[in-house]
Amino acid sequence: MPGINGLPGVRTMVRSLSLLNLLQFTVAENQTAVGTINEPAATGFTITAGQTIFNISAYGVITFKVAPDYEVQSYYILTVTSSKGKKYKVTVNVTDVSSSMAYTNSTPYTYNTTY
Repeated sequence: MPGINGLPGVRTMVRSLSLLNLLQFTVAENQTAVGTINEPAATGFTITAGQTIFNISAYGVITFKVAPDYEVQSYYILTVTSSKGKKYKVTVNVTDVSSSMAYTNSTPYTYNTTY
């Protein structure tokens, strides 16, 4: 059986990954919002690994407790279990945001063009 785009085995790998309930979010550093796990039948979620770094609401909304810094750590992994017993392994990738500061001078600069 041919896989995706004629590559054998790719379809099988995609099916296997979907059974593992892997989720991935990418967020910019210095913000706390991560993303939402959508499981309509669930009435709540619990973080079973990573609870010191993340919060999760009863609706599956994941947030950082403290905004991440890319220079300190660029990815995090947490495990979430829904009220229905479904487990999710969630990877959160943090992207770098330019932290260069703009130079501001309150005194206007004057060019002297006479020699």
